[in-house]
Amino acid sequence: MELLLLCVIIFLLNVSDFSSAITYNKGDMEQSFACASQGFPQKNEIIKLYLSSDDLKIQCFFQSESVFTAKEFLSIFTSGGLAPSLGIINSTYSGIFHFNLTLFSDRVYWLINIPREHITKNTDVAAVEEWLVRITLQHGLNIYTTEGTLLDSVREPILQWHLGSVMTKNDVRKLYPHVVDLTVTKCPCANDVALLGFILNATLDGVYIGLSFSGFWNYDNTTWYNLTDMIYSQVGEEHTELSVVDMVLTNHFLVILTSLGLFISGDLRYPSSSVLTFSRADFCGFERVDYVKGKLWYNERCFANREHFEVDYVTITFERNRTLSEASSCFYSKEPFLEWLPCLPHISKGAKTIPSTVITFLVDQEHSSGIYLFQNQKQTSASVCLLKNSKLESKQRFPLFLFPSSFSSPVGMVFHPRSHFLYAYGNQVWLSIDGGNTFDFLADFHDDIIKNTYHSFYTSDIAFVSQSGNVYLTKAAPGIISSFQDSDIEKTVVIPGYSSFLITSILDDKNALAIATMPERVPTNRIFPKDSWFLYNFGQKNGRTWKIHSKPCNYWFQQHDDSLSLNVLKYIDLGKSHTFKVKLIPHTKGIQILEAPLLTVIVGSPTLLEVKAEGAFDDTDSYTLEISAASKGLRQGSTSLALIARGASTECFVTTMVPILKSSCSYLKSMHHVPSTSITLEHWISGIHKDKQGFNQIKTLPVNYRPPSNMGIAIPLTDNFYHADPSKPIPRNLFPKSKKSGKFKQCANVSTREECNCTQDQKLSHAVAFSDCREKVPRFKFPVTQYPISLEIHSEDGRIPLESPYLVTVTEVNERRNWKLKHTVPETVSKLKFYLEPILHAQVYNPSGLNLSIKGSELFHFRVSVVPGVTFCNLVEEFQIYVDEAPLPFPGHTLIAVAAAVMLGGLIFITFMFQLRNIHPWNVFRRLFRRNKVNFSNFNANQPTH
Repeated sequence: MELLLLCVIIFLLNVSDFSSAITYNKGDMEQSFACASQGFPQKNEIIKLYLSSDDLKIQCFFQSESVFTAKEFLSIFTSGGLAPSLGIINSTYSGIFHFNLTLFSDRVYWLINIPREHITKNTDVAAVEEWLVRITLQHGLNIYTTEGTLLDSVREPILQWHLGSVMTKNDVRKLYPHVVDLTVTKCPCANDVALLGFILNATLDGVYIGLSFSGFWNYDNTTWYNLTDMIYSQVGEEHTELSVVDMVLTNHFLVILTSLGLFISGDLRYPSSSVLTFSRADFCGFERVDYVKGKLWYNERCFANREHFEVDYVTITFERNRTLSEASSCFYSKEPFLEWLPCLPHISKGAKTIPSTVITFLVDQEHSSGIYLFQNQKQTSASVCLLKNSKLESKQRFPLFLFPSSFSSPVGMVFHPRSHFLYAYGNQVWLSIDGGNTFDFLADFHDDIIKNTYHSFYTSDIAFVSQSGNVYLTKAAPGIISSFQDSDIEKTVVIPGYSSFLITSILDDKNALAIATMPERVPTNRIFPKDSWFLYNFGQKNGRTWKIHSKPCNYWFQQHDDSLSLNVLKYIDLGKSHTFKVKLIPHTKGIQILEAPLLTVIVGSPTLLEVKAEGAFDDTDSYTLEISAASKGLRQGSTSLALIARGASTECFVTTMVPILKSSCSYLKSMHHVPSTSITLEHWISGIHKDKQGFNQIKTLPVNYRPPSNMGIAIPLTDNFYHADPSKPIPRNLFPKSKKSGKFKQCANVSTREECNCTQDQKLSHAVAFSDCREKVPRFKFPVTQYPISLEIHSEDGRIPLESPYLVTVTEVNERRNWKLKHTVPETVSKLKFYLEPILHAQVYNPSGLNLSIKGSELFHFRVSVVPGVTFCNLVEEFQIYVDEAPLPFPGHTLIAVAAAVMLGGLIFITFMFQLRNIHPWNVFRRLFRRNKVNFSNFNANQPTH
């Protein structure tokens, strides 16, 4: 056992990669671990984990073809101090979690329990990016790496609904004889969430859709719905031959094209009932014969942490030419898809145009444009027009691009997800990397036609499916397509430096007909002497003597970044920049590396950011590329950045990296007030945190508390309640103005505090939006003098103090006074103050050295806002200070002083009058006292004895 353990440890040390950077293409990724979050993991299954409202519990065991069992491997690794680590990754987040090293009883698996809030605190329904999970044996070793997915089932919009009446397995099986085709759509942010629709023949009516949260990997994870009644409730039951035609699942809506019309769901983020409702879009002049030939087009983009400039567009095209009586044969709409606009500009009467069919229309948000694929009797063309305020302009962005006549059967266009790679496909495939301005030829399928494309944004894999059933595979960007079935025939003439020719027929002993494999490199009017060209037998007429295979992957791809994601998303704020590095490491032997850049950088929207790239070789022939992107003006938007390995083999796992850069505010960027005294969570909950003098620095507010107003403590005028409880009386509510003020927020329309559903975070929040929940606040002794307002900016890059060029405004949310601020005003700040204050109608302060003094009492609630113009972010922070042990407020102190002065003056005046009239009160009092004493003695002497 000890020898086996030693061998395992030596083996691990020999194969481990201790670099913190992730290296790709080092070999095929094997399924070394089997893991599950629901039930016991099954061997050799793709890892698919699910995050619910409870903790994430994962069980993993090691699987191997070795003679050792999983339990024996577990014991070996554990004895050596090794346990798996779990990386949870998406484009903006990466976290590492470690499995328990200690084993219990006869357990044959590793176990980890991760609280949900350690992964995400959000529970609202929204488009949320599916996580990639990467399990390795010990973090940093990067061995036995196994990948899978983690889906947040609590937040994924479509999973919160019933699409219709649920069908049983037997109900679904009865549909099979009537199914002639399928249509599939997947969620833009979580590709494991997908919908499958049955396209039916004329023998059965209905709309039947399957919803899967595992990418249809497991049948039990698919729920089938019957939407037939919903459709007929919109169009009437007299219609027949109802079937699904096409579907698109956007970030927030489901769009279904049926033979009886186009139907759009309600917003998936706001579940108002258990069953999803749909509305029908009307297209005047279009009937069933048009709908069955219709097609939906969608530029797939994930809008997790959505920006204000991000919106989904969907297009519907009909297979017929537009007439003068019709608005268009193509329509587009942006969410919520209530208004559908024609894709084509208006044709004036008498205008001479060649009738063209719109094959495809896509909205390119990176370039704010619309891209057409046209076909008429003469040619196929691509056109790009400007898109302004979601409306198309007649002005073309680029000249019309004309495809050669050989591209005779165009089918469609598609953007590779989250990139600017635009593919036009049909009997040929063309690629545009400049927004439709130009296209490059990739492949010719001759008599075969590509009908559908399928894309993986993570691996950059693309599958082209032809009408004959062939599947052609490639990677995004590289101009290489390999197939599952080859159709090369006859012989090939190869001319070095020029196009090759595929001979199709022999005319005579001196002439032959051939097809150029590279039309753009065909030599004209040239004679090539003998031995300058070669003839290869790539035919199969007399039996195939050759085979085609991709060249092996000859480099490793390494990221020099703290991100573990291949498709990272980076935010670049106003005036900021970001730099990242990638490295290509060749691992070929005996091949000389040319001193030419190994990576090509293509910017999707060059005008958005200032992008610079510098590359260099090192002594090991590794090529390092450093890319910097800087803010470029006040424009907000996003752009994809393609890093393409030149001459990459499709055998490589990574051939292209597509990071996304946003000129915008990161959702992780926020401003925070740093309190002068740090108080732990336990002390906040208990309500006790004493300083060295025994002063409790936490104040528990009275129930339904409202701070004083400028009219006095007893007359609160604010609408904000603190520590709200609708079941309890409201104090300080005697005056009419106080009775009219005060509105519950979190506790509105409920009868008890428990029904307010205040979370622990809300109870500790300084935000005025959660004032109903706030119970305890920081407590200070009167007076508060020169309290430092220390502010920090938190982002994915760490924490930095808020200082110039940032400027701030400060307000008291309850409109209280008796406070003032002190700050330093350099000349530059003084000029900005002079310019900004009339515009903002507020005092502008320098956050560096900003101090606060308070002369009032009780609760003060401040809001600090960063002045716009130096950041895309709306940076706002709030903090509270409760001033206690204050003297009586005006006029109480003054009244007491006046009363004391009047009493003292009166006493002096009376004394003076007594002296003036020779009245001695003390003598009178002594005589009176003696007289009373004598009378008392006599009274006692005259008492009778008993």
